[in-house]
Amino acid sequence: MIVGDPYKFAVITQEIKEWNTCNTFCNGVLLFCIDGEIFPKTIDTATLTYELSRYVEKLATIVVDRKLYDMLKEEAFVSMYNLVYPEDWDIGNDYRFDFSPESNANGDCKVFVVSNGEYVRVMAASEIKYNKEESRHELDNIAISDITITVEEFHEIISALKSYIDDYRML
Repeated sequence: MIVGDPYKFAVITQEIKEWNTCNTFCNGVLLFCIDGEIFPKTIDTATLTYELSRYVEKLATIVVDRKLYDMLKEEAFVSMYNLVYPEDWDIGNDYRFDFSPESNANGDCKVFVVSNGEYVRVMAASEIKYNKEESRHELDNIAISDITITVEEFHEIISALKSYIDDYRML
């Protein structure tokens, strides 16, 4: 199932029956299309009963931060990364901006979302190199996909995902 416009922002999800030995987890794929590109770049098994519910919750509570929203994409991406994964371990993680797939948690795909109140900005980068010594990704010269859609378009995606979850009793 594709929800949204793949040339702007869309969520692609599908249960893969062969990946399920019982009806408990609803394993499948969860991908994002951002500006015509698919994220993450590799397929990971997603536990859809958990992940889709999480995204519906996150989609409904997008952070409004005009300063972050108005930044150049490289600066905004790095700023949101630093909020979610601060260098100072004594500072708490601010996961409100993180929209990265849980199934790709240890992977190289990062997706961030922020709003200015009228529009929603979705940014993603894949194949980001992880520096184990620093416990951080290397963010210099990475390719970032960046789109904006209206809050109304975003809410339409929320509604469609909620309907999908309800129809397939995934909650």
